[in-house]
Amino acid sequence: MASFNMTSTATVFGVPLYDITWGRDPTTGLPHQARGLFACGVRASGIVALGIIAFGFVAIGPVSIGVISIGAVALGFAAVGAVAARRR
Repeated sequence: MASFNMTSTATVFGVPLYDITWGRDPTTGLPHQARGLFACGVRASGIVALGIIAFGFVAIGPVSIGVISIGAVALGFAAVGAVAARRR
């Protein structure tokens, strides 16, 4: 299976502006982890995160954890989803 990686050369405090990944690491066989202010991938973490498993301030994906999270299973202060848990 082919994998796709695109990471910004510009950084803010050592974190890339965007990181977009898809696929598996050919050496380990594990899914790539997208990390950046804007992150998109199977597993994504960032200020804005889009992915199958998303963690960030704004998280969008089937499984999402964030302050504002949207997904089938969502956990956050403002959570929207089929199974949504709001932290008080």
